[in-house]
Amino acid sequence: MNSPELGKYELMTTNANGSDEKVLYVAAPASEAPSFVAWSPDGKHIAFRLFKPDKSLGGIGALEVKSGNLERLATFDDRLTLDFKWLPERRGILALYSQRGSEYFLRSQIAVIPEGGEQFEPLTRDTNSYATLTVSADGRTLATVQTKTMQNLYLLSAGGSQPGDATALLPPGQSVYSFDWTADGDLAFTDFSSLMRIGSERNAPTQLVGDANAAIADLSGCGNRYLVFSWAFHGSTNSTNIWRANADGTSPTKLSDGKADRAPICSMDQKWVFYWDEVLRQIWRVPLDGSGKPEVLPGSAVPKTLPVGMTLSPSRDGKRMAFVVATVPTQEDPYPQYKIALLDLTAKAGRPELIDADERMSTGGLSFTPDGTAVAYPIRENGVDNVWVQPLNGSNGKRITAFDSEQILNFRWSPDGRKLCVLRGHTDSDVVLIRDSSS
Repeated sequence: MNSPELGKYELMTTNANGSDEKVLYVAAPASEAPSFVAWSPDGKHIAFRLFKPDKSLGGIGALEVKSGNLERLATFDDRLTLDFKWLPERRGILALYSQRGSEYFLRSQIAVIPEGGEQFEPLTRDTNSYATLTVSADGRTLATVQTKTMQNLYLLSAGGSQPGDATALLPPGQSVYSFDWTADGDLAFTDFSSLMRIGSERNAPTQLVGDANAAIADLSGCGNRYLVFSWAFHGSTNSTNIWRANADGTSPTKLSDGKADRAPICSMDQKWVFYWDEVLRQIWRVPLDGSGKPEVLPGSAVPKTLPVGMTLSPSRDGKRMAFVVATVPTQEDPYPQYKIALLDLTAKAGRPELIDADERMSTGGLSFTPDGTAVAYPIRENGVDNVWVQPLNGSNGKRITAFDSEQILNFRWSPDGRKLCVLRGHTDSDVVLIRDSSS
């Protein structure tokens, strides 16, 4: 949980009735906070996921409850564990994991990590992904959720749509994760392994940048000349960094050097690239031309809040940037509240202005409207997302799309403000039992 001290996180134990709280471990920054914790069978240790320890991609640490001593059980050069469970009689650990490469952000598989070892013994090797793990008392039956996600891009008029207006832009079977408009009105998108380009006339996509051993996660257009994107594992590293390429995909250039730099977007004057440092949970910036080192964006910190999603949206006049945060729960107010932070990019000091967001807000993007008088974001009702516009003058918002299925992952207005492109999708899920049939 969040520590009372800003920027620090506590691992605590408590009785089932909430009494006798004990702080076992205090961590900072956010990437060091224990996550996906699991008790050892004897109750003496708590294991937790390590995120990019040293130069490794992942690992598992253990905290001795009585003494508070920490140790590393294992580190993994090319895998990051997610949820995991300790098997009975310390036979090892059962883990969800993501593999370094183009499918790192796309799917997770299941493996056994034998006690005292750093080798994975895969239980699943398929094109689905898996979420959550539950293990029977004897450790011989595993329950998990098998998922398969389908997404596509849809074009609408700038003012929104009526039911049935939207048609899919990409051919069936084409993967898409992130996208943006190019300056000439085409669309660029990532399928993780490649950065692609497609015209609004639904022609066949063409590859601009690619690396089968890496993953391109986030993408943003940057004027007439450039595209900026977050590229994981390129050059056989375990980091995710911000890169810049010419609009035709040539001359890729690395701009940042953090462990997990995500969601880049250019300033309107094309001097800066803003992005999230996922390790520190801070907004950073770096000169687009590569002439300087990355730095924290002045004034972007919002005390007593946590970031929600990673969308950054500069207004078209370049004066403000919007992003979403949630208040940190407290005993007095245990329910987090969504806030839209409006940062004045022209000011040399100060904090972002916070305005209330609809509590039904989903994490499928945030954007200033083309005229800069409102912000737009998806609202989820009965499992379905639609884009709503919230005026900054405090007047009532309105819905501008009329979808009757699926969720919104992102949306962008075209450079001329006449079209709206929406990334929508859904996930099919099934509960699966996996049994150990050995004697």
